[in-house]
Amino acid sequence: MPGGRWRAIGVAAALGLCSCSGHKPSPDSPVASLAQSTDAQSAFQTIRTRWVFATLQERLALEPELRAFRDRFGADPLARVAGVYLAFICLQQGRLDEAGALAAEVEKGSGGNTKDLARLVQGARLVKLNEPEQALAVLEPLEGKLLDDFANDLLYEAIVEAAIRAHRWLPAARWMNAWLRESDNVERKQVRLVVDEAIRRFPPGALEDVLQAIRRDPRPDAWDTNMRAAVAVRLGQIAIERADARLARSVIETSRSVEGLADAGSELEQLASIGARAATVSGRTVGLVVPTADQRLRPRAAEAIQGALQVLDPAATAQAADLTVLRMRDCGPELEDVIISLDGLAQDGAAIAIAGFDPETASAAAGWAEAESMPVIVLSRPSRMPQDARFVFVLGEEEEAIEASAASAARQAVSGLVAKVVPAGKAAADLAVPCDAVAPRAGDMRFPFHDWKGRKVAAITVTGPASCASDVLSDLHALRWQPLVVLGLPAIGASVPARYGGTVLQATAGRLGEVRGTPLDDPSLASWRAAHGGSPGWFAGLGHDAALLASIALRALPTDTTSDPREIAKRRAAVRQALLTAASALWTTSVRGFEGQRGIAREIRYELVARR
Repeated sequence: MPGGRWRAIGVAAALGLCSCSGHKPSPDSPVASLAQSTDAQSAFQTIRTRWVFATLQERLALEPELRAFRDRFGADPLARVAGVYLAFICLQQGRLDEAGALAAEVEKGSGGNTKDLARLVQGARLVKLNEPEQALAVLEPLEGKLLDDFANDLLYEAIVEAAIRAHRWLPAARWMNAWLRESDNVERKQVRLVVDEAIRRFPPGALEDVLQAIRRDPRPDAWDTNMRAAVAVRLGQIAIERADARLARSVIETSRSVEGLADAGSELEQLASIGARAATVSGRTVGLVVPTADQRLRPRAAEAIQGALQVLDPAATAQAADLTVLRMRDCGPELEDVIISLDGLAQDGAAIAIAGFDPETASAAAGWAEAESMPVIVLSRPSRMPQDARFVFVLGEEEEAIEASAASAARQAVSGLVAKVVPAGKAAADLAVPCDAVAPRAGDMRFPFHDWKGRKVAAITVTGPASCASDVLSDLHALRWQPLVVLGLPAIGASVPARYGGTVLQATAGRLGEVRGTPLDDPSLASWRAAHGGSPGWFAGLGHDAALLASIALRALPTDTTSDPREIAKRRAAVRQALLTAASALWTTSVRGFEGQRGIAREIRYELVARR
């Protein structure tokens, strides 16, 4: 916000906390801190006046004066206010431990506005620590209790961001609506920009729920016109992107007078006049989201498709008796594209989908699954899971858990430093480099092996794909350096150079390790080896297992096609229930299915594939 407005947390999307649409009066009246001495009061009044009317950078510059005030007047009640202002500064600068310690010290004092500000810092800190439910529990009681405008702005931003991560859609809209209603004319323009950004993260189904809530609300002025416009404009964009005539009609019926629809109004009217392409369930159809536009995820998707094709036939017709059909949709590089692709698969007749090749795309798919009540199997553990999720099933592993497992195996085998080669796109750090690292100079190795060798690194873990692991082993062989190399699950299938002199451990899970020169009793694995000449990779195994479990769950459905919304909901619920108990011999785990859970159990083992 201009002037004294505090931008503590950038909100990229919005979800909500409670069903209220404005600030309720608190039973506990806010109390301001009073000075015990005129010297303290005079000194702090200058600081406070500058704080209230300062920009963000000007507030950060007040840190030395606030610390000096606390040193001089440490026993004065206003020292607690100075302490909480310092906590705000630490929060903004990412010094979360210090912010928490300062706020905790303030919380030990008496109640009132200063203590509420400290709780606000703690709540916003929990948001930054990705603890959204805990953050909401701290922030919600502060509604209507804060005296300062900057604090109320931070409260709204923090609670919306917390709700984003908790995936609470309809209440989030009410929080944003309250924020808009309480802003003055100048501030409202800035808040509207934040709201527009937040609404773009809503799944289409959840945003439609908001639109219907606006339509059903008997109070004509309950929803701010800016909030109505933000929802209608975004849904209009979605309707046009999806060629969804039904949604176009819904937007027009609810929002004819909404300002901001003018640019898209004629296109919406034209779309609304044609037949809708709504969701269907067509026989026993599985959908697969393919991130072709993402260079980092495209190899994972290619593997998964190969694994799925061991089970499913993309050329089959949906009405073929006892046959499961695979339908695929390309996906663009943005998270929003995951949602659009899933919408398309639902329109193509899929009753279950496979998606999510990294934590962020898995989170987008999980949010869509819960909003649309359609089962989705994700191949990576989502970075954020919807609260009380019922329709998302996690088949893959958390990337951090894969890295931790490989590091643990390395430390059990050797003593000394362990370095990491991590998946492409991750940030470099001390003793950690991503697979897509670039050589600093022409002719240099892209991995810092000379430096690591000089630091006497004892082991290197590789949790990127097999191609990356092959490059690591090739460079080590060329350098004639032989630390222990531990390959994580994504590196299954890496090539070890002939006459490589070092020791290599490879992570395996389920049946994936059984194809290394051992007798095969699984026809699908034997078929894979005959066709590909080697082991299936990690994502090939996940694709196979997801397709197999999905095809078993779909046996609960008839083979006809329906577009009736109630029947669609009934069939999706039947598939979800069947998926909980679907069982078969899987490639990536020794268990036979989800066994009534939304995640799958898996033991990671390490196999010696080369020895010094």
